[in-house]
Amino acid sequence: ILNSVTIPDKHYRLQKFLKIVTVSIARLSSIMSVG
Repeated sequence: ILNSVTIPDKHYRLQKFLKIVTVSIARLSSIMSVG
């Protein structure tokens, strides 16, 4: 029961973190291409 609760939570946080990183890289690359 513990695993079934913690694994999706970790996966959700990991997805959220990856999304933030992807957006940050996209912004950086757009700034680089403009600059």
